Amino acid sequence: MASKPKGLAKVWREIKRPFRRHKWVGPDQWEGTHGDHNCEFYENLTKFYDDLAILDRCQILQKYPHFIKRVEPVCSFASGIVLEIGCGNGNVTRWMNEVGPIERIYSIDLFEKPIMQLKSRCYSKVIPICCDVTKSNLSQWIVDDKIDTIVLCEVIEHMHQHLENEILESIRSYIHPPVIENNIVRSGTKYVVGTPIGFMRDPHHCRGFSKKEFITHLEKYYGTIDSIHYNGVHQTACGWFR
Repeated sequence: MASKPKGLAKVWREIKRPFRRHKWVGPDQWEGTHGDHNCEFYENLTKFYDDLAILDRCQILQKYPHFIKRVEPVCSFASGIVLEIGCGNGNVTRWMNEVGPIERIYSIDLFEKPIMQLKSRCYSKVIPICCDVTKSNLSQWIVDDKIDTIVLCEVIEHMHQHLENEILESIRSYIHPPVIENNIVRSGTKYVVGTPIGFMRDPHHCRGFSKKEFITHLEKYYGTIDSIHYNGVHQTACGWFR
């Protein structure tokens, strides 16, 4: 039997690889769950996330300037009542909590462990919620009729399209109708979506987005794009829901 061409063999390995989204991967779990991945890399990543929780802004700016650049678009665009989906243990949440125009942040994650970590930090504007957005009645936690900004940072690469559709449908009733003048959205509910550029070889990612694919995806499923920010291997888009 003829051997497969190297290119096809690589694609076949990616298709066959196990996709383990059923388990939250926290800093203390990376090495054990990433198999043949570079352990030194994930040890450094563990240190990175630990530092984000304990260092002040000046220290983080000096040590991890790329991270500050990554969260700047989120903090400058988000305002009012914020719904953060896939908050993890709150490394982006922390910075939104310090933004003046943000009044309240509903931070949701599917897994209990990161939510417990987020609760332990006692951020004044943050309401941590552990739930499955697609299967829960969010009104038991969200007291506001509408949400001003919806944030999904480092989330969409972890889910297939049907799940993202279900999440967007679940939050649809909280979205302000857009006000459009001269084909330009003037007000409504904002979105901030961040994801890596391209496909990362990570067993917890099921898809990736090139710059062009990301733009197409946002215009199809979210709405009008206001701005896109590129920082190294990361892209963050700010816009308005349709």
